[in-house]
Amino acid sequence: MASTGSAARPHCGSASTANLFSPSCAVEILQTERKESYVGFSDELQATGEFLMKLEPTQRGNPHRLTIWPHVFPAESIRRFANPDGRVAVTLCETGRQFRVPPEDKIFSAKRVWDQRAETGYMKDIEDKFQALADQIVGGRKSLESEHCKVVRMFFALWWLRFNAKNSPVSDKVLVGIEPEPLTKDQQEILEGKGVAYIRADRKMPGRVLSGSQIQIDIDRFEAGYAGLGWGVATAARGEFILPDTLGQLVAVPVTPTICLLGGHANVEMQSSEVSRFNRLAVKSAITYFIARDPAQCPR
Repeated sequence: MASTGSAARPHCGSASTANLFSPSCAVEILQTERKESYVGFSDELQATGEFLMKLEPTQRGNPHRLTIWPHVFPAESIRRFANPDGRVAVTLCETGRQFRVPPEDKIFSAKRVWDQRAETGYMKDIEDKFQALADQIVGGRKSLESEHCKVVRMFFALWWLRFNAKNSPVSDKVLVGIEPEPLTKDQQEILEGKGVAYIRADRKMPGRVLSGSQIQIDIDRFEAGYAGLGWGVATAARGEFILPDTLGQLVAVPVTPTICLLGGHANVEMQSSEVSRFNRLAVKSAITYFIARDPAQCPR
């Protein structure tokens, strides 16, 4: 697995709005670890071309209530971009088609790409802490202390890594030298619901279990490598921010249509031209879609 010891530190830049949206090296540590951590079975995906592989369904009726469609970017965060009717405006990158959906829509989700232990364990803990902080920011908090910055860093890494996992799902991996006990489908789901990893009769561990563990490792490594990365609260004086499915190399977390957190920068009020520049970069970074409360209010 990749070591973070020799990774370049992010260039945090100045508080000048001229440098607000320069791509940061902070994402490089995530890109490097995500690529190199899967040596040994990512090659299998490349060889077969099964990047869009069929993911394992649950039993009929999902009796153990496993999460089938977990969100990449939390529904609660998307909800802050909703109109009074409870829906957000979605624009598809490939066609430009626009439509409105509720935050719970499956377009924002990844079908069983990580396991139940990850979804209801450390991921939920990271999300809960971020949502509590986001509520404070929406309520008027204008600056972040060191403990708040850690919450944002962990959430940023979670978002980036879940997006990557959705688009490059991990295949099941054969574990050599282990003789598994035969388990029924029901027993497998009971174990997953209790946060226990298991091996199937074919000696393969589900890729979602591997993915859930690797995302957790990569988040911890990102935090260890960038513990000093601060975050500034950017507010839009005019116009509204776009929320893309991914910000690529931009180290930022949109919170509401008029509030965005920027990694490595001081607090700032952004004028319409700066909001416009952010939105252009957000749209350029998006892969499948981007979200807005009202596209007409998002200068580009």
